[in-house]
Amino acid sequence: SSGINAEYGESNSSNRDLLTMGRMHSGGKGISSSALPYRRSVPSWQKLTDTDVKEYIYKMAKKGIPPSQIGVILRDSFGVAQVRWLTGNKILRILKAKG
Repeated sequence: SSGINAEYGESNSSNRDLLTMGRMHSGGKGISSSALPYRRSVPSWQKLTDTDVKEYIYKMAKKGIPPSQIGVILRDSFGVAQVRWLTGNKILRILKAKG
């Protein structure tokens, strides 16, 4: 049982450090990530209204695009940082309310 399975860390716990990704020549794994701004208000340069955003959400959902992708498209194409700040609801809740 210690042949191939031990190589992939399934039966041998001493191989656990080989399986966790990280730096090759130091012990760090890094914890940095992007953070949302503290202020939850809509930016002054935002031109879209909440009804516009909801219409875009409905159109994309009709095409079969999942809510996570809808958020990415709105962010990249229309400059909507957070749908929740603009509409007061998350994308999935907007879609559930619509039906």
